[in-house]
Amino acid sequence: MATNTPHAGNGGPAGPASQPYVPTERPRLILVTGTAIDGPTLENLLRNREFAAVVPFGPKENRPGVSVWERFADRPEFARHSPFKLLSLMLAAARGNLTAADEQTLGYEALALVRERPSRLLNRLNRSEPTDPGVGLGLNLVVASLEVPVKFTRLLRGLVFGGARKRLVNLTSTDDRWDVVSVRQAAQQLPHANTRGPIAEQAREEQAKVYGRSFIADCAVNGIELVFAGVADGDEAHELTAALKAARHGSNGRLHYYEHRSSSQTIRPGELVGLLRDLRTGETRFAEWDHFAATGLPNAARPIVPGKQRRRTVVTATALTLVAALLVAAGVFWISGGFDPDPCGEPFERDATTGGCERVSEGGNCVNPILMPACEAVARQNAAVGDDEDAFTIALALSMTFEGDDANSPDDIANQIQGAVAAQALINESQSPKLRLLLTDLGPSNAAWDEAAEVLLDRRAEENLIAVAGLSASYETTKLFIDRMNREGLVVMGSTITGDNMLTGSEETNSAFRVAPTNTQEAEALAAFVREHGDLCSVFNVSDTDRSYDYATSLNEAFQAQQAAEGCATAPRPFTFNGSNVSAVNPSLFEETVTAMCEEVREDSYLFFAGLSRFALPSLIRSLTLRKGPCLEHRITIISGDNASSVPHDRSLVADMRGANVDLYYIGLAHPDQWAGAGPEHQSSSEQMKSAVDQLLHQFGTDANLANGQALMSYEAVRTTALIAQGQGPTVTADSLADELRDFSGITATGPLEFDGHGNPVGKTMTVLAATTDVEDPVEVIELVTA
Repeated sequence: MATNTPHAGNGGPAGPASQPYVPTERPRLILVTGTAIDGPTLENLLRNREFAAVVPFGPKENRPGVSVWERFADRPEFARHSPFKLLSLMLAAARGNLTAADEQTLGYEALALVRERPSRLLNRLNRSEPTDPGVGLGLNLVVASLEVPVKFTRLLRGLVFGGARKRLVNLTSTDDRWDVVSVRQAAQQLPHANTRGPIAEQAREEQAKVYGRSFIADCAVNGIELVFAGVADGDEAHELTAALKAARHGSNGRLHYYEHRSSSQTIRPGELVGLLRDLRTGETRFAEWDHFAATGLPNAARPIVPGKQRRRTVVTATALTLVAALLVAAGVFWISGGFDPDPCGEPFERDATTGGCERVSEGGNCVNPILMPACEAVARQNAAVGDDEDAFTIALALSMTFEGDDANSPDDIANQIQGAVAAQALINESQSPKLRLLLTDLGPSNAAWDEAAEVLLDRRAEENLIAVAGLSASYETTKLFIDRMNREGLVVMGSTITGDNMLTGSEETNSAFRVAPTNTQEAEALAAFVREHGDLCSVFNVSDTDRSYDYATSLNEAFQAQQAAEGCATAPRPFTFNGSNVSAVNPSLFEETVTAMCEEVREDSYLFFAGLSRFALPSLIRSLTLRKGPCLEHRITIISGDNASSVPHDRSLVADMRGANVDLYYIGLAHPDQWAGAGPEHQSSSEQMKSAVDQLLHQFGTDANLANGQALMSYEAVRTTALIAQGQGPTVTADSLADELRDFSGITATGPLEFDGHGNPVGKTMTVLAATTDVEDPVEVIELVTA
């Protein structure tokens, strides 16, 4: 769609030296339009002077091997000296693919950067076939004399850019400067655009990741925010929004979803008032629009330290030695799987001796910046336990590798580690035997459970490992891990797993337990809350059908059982969605649900939700903001399980929820204020809760999010297990610990605790919590419930 596109004015081109990051004082908004925007609407949008540029995207182009990030970098509307654009130009220069327009702007700079100290060997391997006469004479003779097959020369090329993989992944990770040296080195070693084969495809995948990371860094540094309008399935704008949504979880980028509102609704401060008013209520209105804003640099806590420059080595007779070494290295690299996608999880560094993946850690080798402070606390406390002291080990098993669709965010997992650290500190304060923690990564959504289990069992005797705690989410893979530990006789103590089907061991031999309630208990508590304030039989039901996520399915089944027991013959028809594909979960997924629900709403109503609350619940809430007329006048009170604890901390979502006449109540597993209004019978729990809160604040300050319950429940799981183990003395074993836990009955920070024959808590105390608009106190304790 042709248009006179305004360009962002950002000064002249950058010099070849690293440029300091200087965030702009106000955002530079760029409008990205899809094919669903018609001419008149686009003209209206162009009149809005808030936009620094407008980028019209049409149908998706068929350009094999070119990522959406690369296509976006080619757009002239972006700042041409930004890190993102400079990366694009440098890679193009390395391949000899600069366009005439590039030559006229930053082409010469890019060429100078790439060719400042080029390596002929690497450059020719990158851009030539083995028989290319352009290869240096010395190397050409060596290749001919050794009769190196084509596949081995490709291995050489693979080794060359395979070695650049870490630089590619890290080049956007500088703390405050854009590292041109690393970009240049990476650009020299990428495969030619026409190179085919699995090695080249993997390198291009790495390149696409680098583009995505540098794009988000560019937006954060230069204050660029994107507004997407008229996005339609199948066009490039839709492809870019999908890529941003997929990238946001590991990048500190945020993608907010906004929709049209009536002119009577108040625009909140800090929302770029003029623009939002025009978009929502003016002549430019349309059904929906997306807004992307990056809030920080990817992995900003891991700055690059550029290596010293080496002089270029001329290819002479010594090339024989060099090529032989490369061939040997290539063979070793190939055998070790160096060209395959890196299977290691992101939380821990590789083993320094073997180069192998690490699934467990004592805390000293964490590399994830969000987890690192808590990991380092584990390392310090483990190191304080002397080699000659009596000690036992509890493994803290959590999903510490994040791919964007996990039930728990990196912050949630950091909170879980914090809770375990606080428990360890108190356990080791003056008693013996001491507790050591072993951090264990179960992979994304606990998918690497089997590998983690093998590592733990191999180290069982060496570490005096007697128990495993954690297990934050109720996946099928979580149950497989629990069952394996149970068969091997290790004690399992779940912190926040609530799925009904997680613990199924026999009453005689079961060694798996949890301190969190089951979903049946949560459903009973929710039903009791509704009965107290309304009609259980009139509650609407929206639930996820993804059977691999036991939290959603068993919570829904348990709540429906409560309605059936109530005799609800005329309950509203249930609404379902499939949440297995997170990228497809957006407000449009719930439009038909909300429309159908509004046809039945005649008064203020309750809506029960069972699903992955990090993604699906916000989308449902956004859809509810679209209600109009009488339906909007009736308050919708959403009730849900403990997984909804992430919602109150999304302040824009809560504000939208209030503006749309929607409330959210959910089950809290633990809250620092839950005993504030309780009677004297809960004094012991109140004191223990205060001790836990004080310890967490002492060690982690405001970084410890106590309101979501993650840290407190992890503290509860580790402390309960370790106290009982410590009470048995230095001869404690997994068997003796399991025996005592089966008969345990006591008072903890979250209330009375004892277990049934399958390890589930009996008569568990929970809290009903509500999301509030108070920034300082986003969660309010409504009441205590027991089930």
